[in-house]
Amino acid sequence: MNGTDEDGFDGLREAARSWCAEDGAALSPAGAACRAVVIAASDLPVEAGALTGAAPGALYQLRLPGALVPPSAETDAEAADAAVAAGLEFGLRLAGARHVLVLTHARCGLIGALLEESGERAMAMARSGSLRGWAALAAPAIGRTAGSEAPEADRRRFAAMEIVRLSIENLLSYPFLLDAVLAREVALHGWCLDAENGALWTLDPAADVFVRA
Repeated sequence: MNGTDEDGFDGLREAARSWCAEDGAALSPAGAACRAVVIAASDLPVEAGALTGAAPGALYQLRLPGALVPPSAETDAEAADAAVAAGLEFGLRLAGARHVLVLTHARCGLIGALLEESGERAMAMARSGSLRGWAALAAPAIGRTAGSEAPEADRRRFAAMEIVRLSIENLLSYPFLLDAVLAREVALHGWCLDAENGALWTLDPAADVFVRA
């Protein structure tokens, strides 16, 4: 579509053209071996590859609002998302990943809007269609932080961590993934980035607690 470029979108295209000309040829045709499927918040402030130092192609990435994984169709057909299921299957079965990482952050826009409750963004979500249903999936996680008198920054981080827990719970509702986890062929991981405080929190599955990395 043509139109004005008041917001500078043409600059993004020019940067992409330059990358293809200068950097694209350096990539190997096959790329690096895929090591992990990364389910990251859509507004994560850093690319997962840059955060982890992974080579191009080593991460199969899915970007989702809040890094929120819906349950599988076998668990909840109404809430299921075929694109998420297809991405998981491709990353694990075709690309050969052996790890799944849920990665969100303390300043996640979806979480912030949900915690506002009667705020402008929360009201906008309530009036929307698909986004309203997506946000509703986060209710169990947000409910776990309800009533907290902690400072806002801490509440946002706690809520992000609960989203990670909920997403991992939902991941285990996908039969092919559950089978792979039980067979120790695939491992699940949960991270919460708190960039403002220079911290990375990782979920210890044995103790079910987040620890600062």
